[in-house]
Amino acid sequence: IKRFGIVSGIEPREDWFTMLAEIPLNDMFGFSTDIRSHTQGKGEFSMEYVRYCPVRADMSNKIIQQYQQSLDQSQQQQQQQRRKN
Repeated sequence: IKRFGIVSGIEPREDWFTMLAEIPLNDMFGFSTDIRSHTQGKGEFSMEYVRYCPVRADMSNKIIQQYQQSLDQSQQQQQQQRRKN
């Protein structure tokens, strides 16, 4: 499972272990389903806020592209509205 995180520690126990990692919130969507399927329903996780970090370059480009597309659509709608008036 690729989550773009950094594992900061593993705490082994008798029958299980705890993994500590920092992962962007955006990459955690769907994780509960993934962890249950990979652990036969036995895996659990919890999250807590650590800090804000810069957005990855690929995500930044995607956000900018979506914004530009929304601007283009808005401009097209405005032009169509002007033509009707």
